[in-house]
Amino acid sequence: MPNPKNVVMSADSVVLRLRFVPCPGYPGYWVCDNGQVFSGELVGGELTGLRPMSVSRGAGPRGVARTFLTDATGSQNNVSVGRLVLTTFTGPPDDPGLAVRYKNGDRGDCRLGNLYWGKRCPVFKV
Repeated sequence: MPNPKNVVMSADSVVLRLRFVPCPGYPGYWVCDNGQVFSGELVGGELTGLRPMSVSRGAGPRGVARTFLTDATGSQNNVSVGRLVLTTFTGPPDDPGLAVRYKNGDRGDCRLGNLYWGKRCPVFKV
């Protein structure tokens, strides 16, 4: 796993301790175990210029949270935030047939504690 960076953020007397981990394959992007994705630079061991990435949800109440990230080749990719969080913190699935599953059923809740690798749901055609 890449080397995480701990950052303390405070606003209106609320202090958050967030652990930022570099996104594999996406230089300049960082993900937190709370499901947030940021762009920023590592300068002298310190994260600077952190900016939250815009996240959108697919159609319907169970839409998957997604964001656009630029990879090392300069290509822009529409990435599932849940898959990014789970891959970053636990590595890719052992079986390529596994998908990101959400313990509470909310595909917009991309906290690491809500995610796991599981079997894909079957698709029924009518």
